Amino acid sequence: MATLADIQNISLRHLRDDRGAIHFLEPLRDVPFAAQNIFFIRDVVAHTTRGEHAHRHTNQLLCCLAGECTVRCHDGVAENIFLLHDSTTGLLIPPMIWSRQHYRDPDTVLLVISDHPFDETDYLRDFETFLRCAREGCAP
Repeated sequence: MATLADIQNISLRHLRDDRGAIHFLEPLRDVPFAAQNIFFIRDVVAHTTRGEHAHRHTNQLLCCLAGECTVRCHDGVAENIFLLHDSTTGLLIPPMIWSRQHYRDPDTVLLVISDHPFDETDYLRDFETFLRCAREGCAP
């Protein structure tokens, strides 16, 4: 079972010169898994909250490409808040961590890279169900 200690800030390779910056997201090198699903969230209403779920099996890497996003994570026992505001850092969230993202700015762009394709059965969308699963375990 994952805990808050399993959440990692990942430094992403990047190069910067007088022309700008380039960032690398190479699977199994910069991203610590083989990417199976890549999507981004944008055009959010200011002060919107999204996420509010856990995954049974999926690892996710969250990268804030523009703006600022706070990520509140809960492992069933404790909670921690992470601030994403720099495209050189990603937040690696393992399975069975409840995650909720709060978007402060409508110009925020959050990139999400997952190691599993989208599968609705992988989601725990009710917090009380997540807590029960975190305590007792859940059937896959």
